[in-house]
Amino acid sequence: MPIAEKRALTEIVLWSVALAYVWMRFTAGWELAGQSFGLQVVEQGAGQVFATYLGVGLFVAAVQIGVTLFLSARGQDPEFRDERDQMIETRANQVAYWTGVTILNVIIIHVVATEAFARGRVVPLDLTSPTGIVFALLAALLLQEIVRNATRLALHRLT
Repeated sequence: MPIAEKRALTEIVLWSVALAYVWMRFTAGWELAGQSFGLQVVEQGAGQVFATYLGVGLFVAAVQIGVTLFLSARGQDPEFRDERDQMIETRANQVAYWTGVTILNVIIIHVVATEAFARGRVVPLDLTSPTGIVFALLAALLLQEIVRNATRLALHRLT
């Protein structure tokens, strides 16, 4: 398996774990292995929201550095990209961009519809609160990275 594919596969796992962590910290619903996953945003204080945000950032940075050091120690250049890799990277970035645009539009429509039609009802996925907004934007960023790396992996396999 070429190094670009190893990197993409590693990052898919990394961003998926980060998304699962964010989902556990910001939502409630079903219990799985002692953690709660669901579609109901749990209101939290600014300190706890920031701690989750910072924790995800530090986790991702540490794993990225670890993978780079591991590949470098094995004599592989993790930054090497030929023309094919650059083309695949460009295409994956385009797909990730449009995925992000789509996700943000869905969030905007969801928030507007919630405000327009909820009137007194409890909405399961309330993104109008500060915690809901942070959750939605952070989940959108993580999903965008998952899509980008899945596209990279698929294009490496198909071309």
